[in-house]
Amino acid sequence: MSDEIVCLMTEDHPIVRVPRAAAGPSRSTWLRACGATPTFRGARGVIDEHLASRGLSRDIMVRSAHFSLIPLMVAQSLLC
Repeated sequence: MSDEIVCLMTEDHPIVRVPRAAAGPSRSTWLRACGATPTFRGARGVIDEHLASRGLSRDIMVRSAHFSLIPLMVAQSLLC
C-alpha cells in the first residue's frame, strides 16, 4: 500500500512568497510553517513519526481527529 503526501495551503500563504517557491519551500521553512495534522491529541501521525526518525519536528498548530476537516481549516487560515 502506498499513499501520496501533499502539503495544502492557500495561494496567498506567506510561504509561497519565499523566493524558492517555484521549487517549493525549503525544509526548514516548511517545518516552521503553521501546521495542521489529522491526528488525535497527543498522537503522532506518520509524517511526524518519519520526521522524528530523522531528528526533525514541525510546528503543529492544529490537530483534528477528522481528516476531512483539514482542507476547510487550511482554506480559511494560514495553516498548511
